[in-house]
Amino acid sequence: MTILIFAAHPDDEVLGVGGTILKFKNNGEKVISIITSYGEFSHPWMKEKYTKDLRRKECLNVKKFLGVDETIFLGILEGKFNSELKKKEQKLLNIIKKEKIKKIFSNSPSDPHPDHNACYNFIHNVIKKNDLDVEFLCFDIWNPLIIKKRHMPKVYYDISKYMHKKNEAVNMYESQKHAMILMGLKPLMWIKAFLNGLKINKRFAEGFLKIK
Repeated sequence: MTILIFAAHPDDEVLGVGGTILKFKNNGEKVISIITSYGEFSHPWMKEKYTKDLRRKECLNVKKFLGVDETIFLGILEGKFNSELKKKEQKLLNIIKKEKIKKIFSNSPSDPHPDHNACYNFIHNVIKKNDLDVEFLCFDIWNPLIIKKRHMPKVYYDISKYMHKKNEAVNMYESQKHAMILMGLKPLMWIKAFLNGLKINKRFAEGFLKIK
């Protein structure tokens, strides 16, 4: 089985799905990640090109560390997702069909970041419009708990044996270290893993909203 991770920015893929990626790879599955933007606005004091190069390099290092088979960068500017993602629909469909994707993970509709919302809306519309036979699961980055669509089913993956390696992967995004501290994303990652683990009687777990 081939799994697709469709993330808004470099680091979303590991914060949201890092442990599950490791779990899938340990089970011999193929994992492809699509990173929508380089996150060039994360360092406004640097020239855009340097930020892109830096975050791309970090993402590729994390790809290798997690064992992701392929990472594709769409290169869409932050804040331009709603208009630019539509142009990538055929490219996404080609990947899904060629790789026989059966499971897609993407950002959650409850996440307050507008680019995260745009990724969710894009993927959801593509799946619905093309009647794709895939399982669609969403992850939160900014929220400690799933807020929207709480009535929908949840899926939890035990990542107890992978949590510390996930933490190592997050630390490889050195350019985001201070931002993660200021916004509390690292402690939130651990808190969510612990709370999700309680749901399935495990030490740590990643939780996902099952849209389809």
